[in-house]
Amino acid sequence: MSEQKDLLEMLSNLMIDMCDEKEDSKQCVRKENDEQEVSKVHDMKVDKKGNYSFLVTWKGFRTRDWVKDEDANCETLIKEYLDEYEPEFRTIYCLCRVSSKQQAGNNHVSLEAQKRLVRKTAKKKYGNTVRIKTIYVTSTAYRRIPSQIKELVDITDENDSIFIYRVDRLTRNIILFLSVLEQMNSKGVEIYSCSEKLTYGNDKLDFIQAVLNAHKEAETIGKRVKLSIDERKKRGDDVIGGQIPFGYRIKRGRNERIKLVKNPVEQKVIKEIIEKVNYNNDKISRMELYRRIANHMNSVHLLKRGKEWKASSVKYLYEKFMF
Repeated sequence: MSEQKDLLEMLSNLMIDMCDEKEDSKQCVRKENDEQEVSKVHDMKVDKKGNYSFLVTWKGFRTRDWVKDEDANCETLIKEYLDEYEPEFRTIYCLCRVSSKQQAGNNHVSLEAQKRLVRKTAKKKYGNTVRIKTIYVTSTAYRRIPSQIKELVDITDENDSIFIYRVDRLTRNIILFLSVLEQMNSKGVEIYSCSEKLTYGNDKLDFIQAVLNAHKEAETIGKRVKLSIDERKKRGDDVIGGQIPFGYRIKRGRNERIKLVKNPVEQKVIKEIIEKVNYNNDKISRMELYRRIANHMNSVHLLKRGKEWKASSVKYLYEKFMF
């Protein structure tokens, strides 16, 4: 027990001051509401399947419209309505997070996978008698607190819960988030991790240990990435940056350092393109000329690294090497 107390005391000393963070959160919420142009929430209804809708007024208009909960991005206004007219109403916030917008694309399933498991767990525990709202976060929670989480810190109370797929989906930074966890816990907000089956209020030490493990893993990954980048720079990979430019190839020296040198075969193709453009006598537009050159090279199977030429590719190479 003494070790657990020491752990809590150590982490308490690392808690950050949330005053400035809270103020920033309010500004961000107002900005999001301005973008959605919702001025007030007037009423709520739920269908037989447990799907909620809200009657809202739009800024600059007197008319009211019913908006599905999944399409409503004015959670602060919804919470204000619930606090006034349904003070005992419970909302389960299913927080689903990935570290970048790229990971939220069609080729990634992480967000939807998180959503299915978290919502399933919430329904199993509370049934259809509560509102379940999915909150998507597509940014890192290591260097800063995402605006969506700041908003939840401000608006949640003892009637609300936050369900997450796994502890590291909330954060990988215990120093940054400990005060957030403590602030919500002091208000009676339930914070539950579905994978680890941990509730912050009841399993605080295990929950904190899980965040610490995620924090350590994040730092280890960061060190490995930095080491890899430094090694590639020493090797000269930064000279290339990405795809090798047409007309060049890479050459590795005795010290393994990479440098770009001209590719004779591709340089000959570029020279031919320049000559065809410069010595053209046909009265056609420059873009039509680029198109004809591309079609000619494709017809004689003089491809661009295995791919067919396009007029835009011919134009790019001509302008790059001619000027």
